[in-house]
Amino acid sequence: MKKVSIIIPVYKSGKAVDTVKKLQEDPYLNKEFILYVSSPEESFLKELDKLKDYTNVKIIIKNERVGKVTAVNRAVKLAKGDVFIFFDADAIPAKFNIGDVVKACKEYELVEFPKTKIPKNLIGKLTHIEYFGYFGILQRVSSRIKRSIALNGAGFAVRRDVWEKLGGYRRVILEDMDFATRIYIMGGKYYLLDNTIIKIEPVPTWKKWIDQRKRWAYGGVEWFFTYPKTILSFFIKYPLWLLAYIMFINPAIPLYFLSFLLPHNWLY
Repeated sequence: MKKVSIIIPVYKSGKAVDTVKKLQEDPYLNKEFILYVSSPEESFLKELDKLKDYTNVKIIIKNERVGKVTAVNRAVKLAKGDVFIFFDADAIPAKFNIGDVVKACKEYELVEFPKTKIPKNLIGKLTHIEYFGYFGILQRVSSRIKRSIALNGAGFAVRRDVWEKLGGYRRVILEDMDFATRIYIMGGKYYLLDNTIIKIEPVPTWKKWIDQRKRWAYGGVEWFFTYPKTILSFFIKYPLWLLAYIMFINPAIPLYFLSFLLPHNWLY
């Protein structure tokens, strides 16, 4: 039985304690948990006490903010697993089986978990629609062709040898997209593990929602100009993914171009 390391970076607070307690109930026995916590809130420190009786949980606490990339890379250095499972602090595994993840990682270099936003407010409902487009369209196409240059890093798994070959996360704005692209470049296969569901807490305010989109926009520009040839060649090689991407961004675009191919009298 391969050893699994479940790694959760935490900034201030989150749902990490609930995630650990839930996955402790998973029948897969050979597992460990590593929580790398930076700038923790007092309330979260008290919550961490609920994990003190688990012998397979390591908790690293830093009073200063270190950033997700640093937190994850440092946590991995403490990991003993053959398979790494990563969760964001706001991720909640609603439906999850560690054994299925390990099985998928035998064949695929990158295994992503479908995610959905908890639609408990307007922000959550809007983001829920975004996630449906991403996981319901884009990544299902990626899973079908077994290749992807995209990744939502809130929940995924890789083998240790893949992580070490790539040297972990690079210090970029969208470290998850960058990681997925490098796996694609090395010829790695992608799989969306359909029988899992990860629920994500929505950001609490519109300001944070806007800031998040700004970060994604800046990160997207950085990502494109880092790998322009790779991204363009991916679109050319997998036009179905490009069509799905365009449909996700704006469904009217492909319909507009289709109109030039249809007989004029069909449109009236």
